[in-house]
Amino acid sequence: MRLYPDVYGRRFAWMLADLVMVAWIYLCVRAGLWVNNLVLQLDALAQGVINAGKTFDSWILSFEQGIPNSVPYPTRSRFTPATRSSRRGRPARAGSTYLP
Repeated sequence: MRLYPDVYGRRFAWMLADLVMVAWIYLCVRAGLWVNNLVLQLDALAQGVINAGKTFDSWILSFEQGIPNSVPYPTRSRFTPATRSSRRGRPARAGSTYLP
């Protein structure tokens, strides 16, 4: 069994085609490793952003838990639905700070 033809010109063409194929495979592997490295770097950046968001969430939660319910502050009305009733059975006013 012969790997390459006996004629020199065809043998050279087959060897050249094999070398081009090996180079193509090498370039594909290098491109895949480059994309993998890029994705890992972006993942590290994304984890940093996620952790910063979790930190801000914990700060906001601790701030909201530190304020008693009887103290009105501007953002409390945004979290109160307009359909919630007050103590006397009347509909809640817009901007009401009462939370049952």
